[in-house]
Amino acid sequence: MFEPPVTPPHLVRTVLRPGEVVRKVSRDIATGVTCMEVFNDEGASQIDENGIVTEDRKSLSFRIADDDPVSVRAEANVKLTNGNAEGWNSRVETHSTVSCTATDFFIEADLHAFEGKR
Repeated sequence: MFEPPVTPPHLVRTVLRPGEVVRKVSRDIATGVTCMEVFNDEGASQIDENGIVTEDRKSLSFRIADDDPVSVRAEANVKLTNGNAEGWNSRVETHSTVSCTATDFFIEADLHAFEGKR
């Protein structure tokens, strides 16, 4: 028998910029392509205990053509930013895509990490 899980205390945060979520579905009636786009901005908040400010933004898109399951494509762009008043700043940006053929899946991903103003 395992011990019960341990949960860390909840981080108290101050909201600096509220987030928002935008969802959009479009359909091109000429090509039969349907697209769904999601923009998820988690806003910006500061962890009260240590003063670290965090931001998290995601852009997701999914597309597929009628009667063509291998036309499917998914993309994700994510940007995570952390920093504090002492001048420490870091940012991670990722871009990922998933697509396929009748026999194979293709996954492409890029990750870029930045520190300071770079």
